[in-house]
Amino acid sequence: MPLFHKNIKSIHLAAIILIGLTCLTTAISYSPVIFKFASPLSLTDINPSLRLFSIIIIVLMTMIKGIKIVDVFMEMRDTPKQWRRFALSYPIIIPLVLALILYL
Repeated sequence: MPLFHKNIKSIHLAAIILIGLTCLTTAISYSPVIFKFASPLSLTDINPSLRLFSIIIIVLMTMIKGIKIVDVFMEMRDTPKQWRRFALSYPIIIPLVLALILYL
């Protein structure tokens, strides 16, 4: 029974982390809008260093959330290495490609 109780605690902790990171990601994605009130905003109007910093932070948080989902909710921490690596490649490669598209 203690193993089951420990598993429930880790799932709850992972859920809290995921919700917190999602809220933080949303707040960061809206931060350029807060900094520029007056004029209509496009991605080219944002300061390039602020834009790069926010993209990097959002991509890192997205990777962390994807890894948590694979390890905790999909329970792939104890699966064969090939399957776990394949499942972990998605939350790492896709955000990097999207960041490259966003920045260019």
